[in-house]
This record gives sequence, C-alpha cells and structure tokens, in this order.
Amino acid sequence: MTILGLVLLVSGTLIMIPACRANPWCQPQIQLWNGQAPVTWGVYSVVRHPHYLGALLWWAGLALVLWAPLALLWPFGLWFYIERIFREEEMLVKGLAGYPEYMKSTPYRLIPGIF
Repeated sequence: MTILGLVLLVSGTLIMIPACRANPWCQPQIQLWNGQAPVTWGVYSVVRHPHYLGALLWWAGLALVLWAPLALLWPFGLWFYIERIFREEEMLVKGLAGYPEYMKSTPYRLIPGIF
C-alpha cells in the first residue's frame, strides 16, 4: 500500500505542477479574472480540471503512505471536487469567452475517457 501511495503522490504532483504553471489563474477560490482566457494546451488539452485530478491523486497517495484511517474519507473529497467542477464550469460558461468551445474540444472534466 505504501508503494501505491508513493506512486499516487508522485503522479498527483506531476499533474499539479504543470497545471499550475500553464494556468496563471490557478487559485483556490472560484472567480474570473480580468484578461482571463481558457488554457487549452498541455495537461489542459487532456482534461479540463487537471489540478483537481492531481490533488485527488495526491491526497489518496498521502493517506496510503501514512496508513491513515482518513483514507476512507477520500470518496468525500472526490464528491467535493465534482461539486466544485460543476459550479466552476457554470460560471466559466457564462462569463469566460471561448470556454464553451474549449469544452467541446476537451470533453473530459477530470478522468480521461470517463468523466
């Protein structure tokens, strides 16, 4: 389990770092910024919310590495991110020029081929 946890930690980190580097608007709060445009390259060409994917992998990996009982709460974190994605995308469709086209070109929100 520890090795799986380390793999998830590293994978999550290797997804989050390029996501934050590619997206200068990567912030904890959901809001639109002046001059913001959809990021459509790099990891954002695979899924629309790569930072959330990386964070979910990272947290799951950390729980496994630490052998924490909190690992059982990981599905609730997934639910939180899915709810956040829907709220964020609703705002982006209404207020960010080019986002509906980006949604068509990158159909998956979080997991390629699934969601």
